[in-house]
Amino acid sequence: MDVVLYWTQPNFGALSAEVRWLLETKCAGAGDVNPAFIDADPDVTGVQAQVVTGMAPGTPHALVISNSTTLVDTGCSVGKVLTLQISRDTTDAFAAGVDLYGAELTVGRN
Repeated sequence: MDVVLYWTQPNFGALSAEVRWLLETKCAGAGDVNPAFIDADPDVTGVQAQVVTGMAPGTPHALVISNSTTLVDTGCSVGKVLTLQISRDTTDAFAAGVDLYGAELTVGRN
């Protein structure tokens, strides 16, 4: 599955550094009760949250497009609902806030 993130940096001056987004997925079908995000607990699943990076351009309000072609959707199948959780990695190099405008998912067909 592919994911594209659309984001900008607000007007905080000409800062330019890498921004890291953390993505986690979960799927639920009829009768499922509170399924966990597959990457939420690395001690249980052995998998870390997936990372998508992009460079803040140093130009306030310039649109940035970051993408990944390897979003993991383990446990998803026909008839289930996919939930995508997107958060900011607070240890990235960009010291200011950013605005996430949206995410585009593309699911391949076999």
